[in-house]
Amino acid sequence: QISNTPVSIWKGTKKITINSIVVLLTEYQRKSRYLSGDFIVRLFRVFNGDKSFTLTISYHESAIDKLKPQTDMIIQSLNVESIEYFNPSFFNSFIFWFIFLISIFILFILYLYLKSR
Repeated sequence: QISNTPVSIWKGTKKITINSIVVLLTEYQRKSRYLSGDFIVRLFRVFNGDKSFTLTISYHESAIDKLKPQTDMIIQSLNVESIEYFNPSFFNSFIFWFIFLISIFILFILYLYLKSR
């Protein structure tokens, strides 16, 4: 159970490499509080000293065909050199706005999907 939400499938944690970056990937499925079915959750943990971070990807299982290819593309673009979270100029960069717009797009698709149900 994570955050009072039952975990239906625990796939565990494994070490993977993305663009020469060692990443700990944790995967599980959790019950939805509001929809039938599960949410697929993937946590990508990058250890980089004081610049370590976790990228969390989560979507409803019914949206896997639409969202998994898009989120996989975002994950495969991971590059430590391009991640400047601790540099204020990051917010003026193309990468920030690209990630921001992709996030808004994914939320919009999810909204349309949930609205159509």
